[in-house]
Amino acid sequence: MLLIMEERSYYLAFSNFPGVGPIKFEKLLKHFGSAKTAWNGSIKEMEPLIGKSFAARFEDFQKTFDIQKYEDELIEKKISYVCLSEKEYPQRLKKIKNPPIILFVKGSIDFNSDKKFLAIVGTRRITGYGKSVTDLFATSLASSGLVIVSGLALGVDVQAHISCLDIGGKTIAVMGNGVDVCYPHENQKIYDRILENNGAIISELPPGEPPNVGS
Repeated sequence: MLLIMEERSYYLAFSNFPGVGPIKFEKLLKHFGSAKTAWNGSIKEMEPLIGKSFAARFEDFQKTFDIQKYEDELIEKKISYVCLSEKEYPQRLKKIKNPPIILFVKGSIDFNSDKKFLAIVGTRRITGYGKSVTDLFATSLASSGLVIVSGLALGVDVQAHISCLDIGGKTIAVMGNGVDVCYPHENQKIYDRILENNGAIISELPPGEPPNVGS
């Protein structure tokens, strides 16, 4: 069976190659005209753009990465994705320097709906006063119809999610790891509640990617 890959599939493939960030990817797009052409392009032609050793590593990666199999795995895990080139990509995020190539999503979200988003983030070592203030802001803002965005970290972040969920609001967690990985593990119940209550887990990192906690 011949499978016709869409342009977005090649965005997805490049996003899984370690080291190809927005800057290198933009160079490839400008030179080749599309992600598909770049993926199937000449390695020699890539070398001046991303470096000889990097191009060699990409050649090895390309031989082993099965795009269709990977997309099937995402569907099985109920993970969707949106590309930088698509209208569904958050328009405000496009305006920052070097926006992510891909956003992986687990759950439900319309980035460009009429809903307003507000981020609440803060210290992991939350005090009693900090908890009360976070709860006050999160519940008041969520009650007004705002979608509360945070990072599911310990402290202020998770309290913002909890307060929002407790009054029936919608909340989104932006993670520093794959969307199918709950970190810290202590917040698994909140992670599950976010998904159960029409919220979403978002990351620019591929599913399965662990958090970088070395620093």
